[in-house]
Amino acid sequence: MRFGSLFGIQLLVLVTGLGSWQQPSPKVEHEQQPPLEVKRTTQAALESKGRRDEDIQALTVYARMAPPEFAADALIRIAESRRVKDQKWKCELLEEAFQVAARVQNPTKRTVVPGGAIDTRSGYLSNAYRLNLDAVSLRCQAVKAMLAIDKRKARKLFVEIPKLELHPLNCEDSLVCDLSGFYETLSTIALTTFSLKEMRRDEHVRFVDLYIEGIVSPVQIEPAAKVILSLKTSPSQLGVLVHTFSAALRRISGDDRSFSVPWVSPVAVIDPLVRTCNDNGVSADELLESFREYLVKHFSANRCADTASRTQQRSMESNLIDYFNNHLRLATYSRTKLILPLSEDDTKPAKIEGVAVYDPYWKSSKAKSLLWRLQKLRFASNGKNFTDGEKEEPEWRWQLSQLLIDLTSWNKADENSEADYFHQKSILYYGLLEVVPQGSTRDDVLSDFIGFLSDSNLQKDSPIEWFLHAKYIVDMARSFQNPERSKVIEALNHSRSATLYLYAQMEVLLTESKQEVR
Repeated sequence: MRFGSLFGIQLLVLVTGLGSWQQPSPKVEHEQQPPLEVKRTTQAALESKGRRDEDIQALTVYARMAPPEFAADALIRIAESRRVKDQKWKCELLEEAFQVAARVQNPTKRTVVPGGAIDTRSGYLSNAYRLNLDAVSLRCQAVKAMLAIDKRKARKLFVEIPKLELHPLNCEDSLVCDLSGFYETLSTIALTTFSLKEMRRDEHVRFVDLYIEGIVSPVQIEPAAKVILSLKTSPSQLGVLVHTFSAALRRISGDDRSFSVPWVSPVAVIDPLVRTCNDNGVSADELLESFREYLVKHFSANRCADTASRTQQRSMESNLIDYFNNHLRLATYSRTKLILPLSEDDTKPAKIEGVAVYDPYWKSSKAKSLLWRLQKLRFASNGKNFTDGEKEEPEWRWQLSQLLIDLTSWNKADENSEADYFHQKSILYYGLLEVVPQGSTRDDVLSDFIGFLSDSNLQKDSPIEWFLHAKYIVDMARSFQNPERSKVIEALNHSRSATLYLYAQMEVLLTESKQEVR
């Protein structure tokens, strides 16, 4: 039975209930026949519907039942697949995904600040954000997919993304916003969706100018400046954007946590922006003055203890100050404008505050013991990996069975939070799937892992953290060849998670479509 047909039956039972399903009434002999025009209209609708792949239609219905993170992601993937050939349908799916993305739990993407170990709550949360299941990332994905179909509609959707709400962080915060994807999409919209006539009227410049004006955080400086540099502007247009950017620099009253992350390297974009101004006969003096004011404001503010004491951070800031004093401030347009160098007083912190909190893993006695025992199953006494033959020895099999028993009895009450327990237990399942040879025991481990994922409250409480590990199973299916691939898909299909079932079906239907084209 095809997936679409099977799903149709499941959906009917879900929506109406078995008790409400009835056979259609037998046709009355003297029933009035519909007019010819109605017949033709009905037939046309059926033919139009027929052009839409039955299995994919069923898949979209199932996607709509998933949490918004996964619904939006699935609808975008479906729209971009080769199985959807109707351009109108693609647009409908992408518009729907864009609207659904407004309901996701996390508004923007975030990433862990330097210095924190990966085996921490912040580290895993940062990895989860890389899945791009936050509202801004999903909406930008829908916009970029729409660009290939309808550029004006793509721009219209992008404008509907709400103003970015960025609040100052504390020194204890271990994650900062990453808005590079948003500004890359802004650049693409400005470069590709305006006609020549609109560009002659400076409409693309005014469009970008509104977003430059909205800069409120240090993390926006570099990506926003890159947008300005990406545009093909006249000197007067460049002057408008640089003036707005300079004014925004003066207004930023951010925080040391956002100011001090290494990938926020303002001089890396301010320098080429100043040179671009000079090359085009545009004065960069205001920009240089604003940049100096921005640096003084943040260097002399309250600083976080971990950034102020980190050798790499101090070296980077020393190089920045040196470059500003000896090169950048001297690049004024008139060459007579005096911009003062940064003095020691200008860069002296007002106060040293706290440090980022990371919550390292494998600290509880049970977690530490389970991890150690897993490592003993991987490495022999000589430090080399056990061979498959050695894994058939009674001692190795007994140690495995005991570890599986204790892993099953381990519960969230043994850890600081359910998220801590979930991440660590998932990592142990990863390890078991890597060390246990193919066979019935490995199949049981896979089944237990899928059951653990299906029953986790994080599927609702923190969807992106949950999916970080659920995606591991989906990726397994993608990397395997049959029969192992089919075995993983089958296990996902029989899980207690509607989301796992959805992604299993996408793996079957959308991946198969790619193989058919080759």
